[in-house]
Amino acid sequence: ILKKKAWIDLQIICPDNSELYVRFKDIYPDDKTEVFNVSCGGIKKQAIQYHEKEFHKINRDNVLINLGYKKQGGQYVCSVQFLSPGEYSLDDIKNQVEVYAQRLDLYDRYIEELSHESLNIEEMTDRYVKGNISVSNDKWICFSVPYSSGWKIYIDGELQNSQKLNYVYLGAVVPEGDHIVELRYSVPGLRLGIFISIIGVI
Repeated sequence: ILKKKAWIDLQIICPDNSELYVRFKDIYPDDKTEVFNVSCGGIKKQAIQYHEKEFHKINRDNVLINLGYKKQGGQYVCSVQFLSPGEYSLDDIKNQVEVYAQRLDLYDRYIEELSHESLNIEEMTDRYVKGNISVSNDKWICFSVPYSSGWKIYIDGELQNSQKLNYVYLGAVVPEGDHIVELRYSVPGLRLGIFISIIGVI
């Protein structure tokens, strides 16, 4: 980008009665944090992408922007404006820019389909959750529980690699098929603390 407020235009085809989203994958400013504007059909949004060496950079590789509800479908122009000159890693437009249109007239159907593959809770306390689930393919399960190293996810008795989803929640991948899922909590460092206490007593 050679001048301030330069922009690129993306041609987007959107169906009727849809929410429109644009996602930028792996776009990094070359030497500083960058603010850029995105506009489409009268909707204007601003996004910030931090330089990878910024001390307060969050662990985000992608930027997803909601471009609003479009009652009338058709072709739209999405303008991306960069507020300052610089170099950006956006090597392949086809692979690094994605457009999603969420049809709201199908929203209830999507919810109904997803509800068939949700966790059926059999037992729940403040430190333990157990349930069964059946999924048609590998899927993420997301608990409305803040991510913490104290919470462990077990599938069919095997400890899973827990992940932080949506920056906050606890989740893991559930493989295709029928499974028993358990969520167990123990205070981080408790066993080590007990061990040290025993040594101290001895």
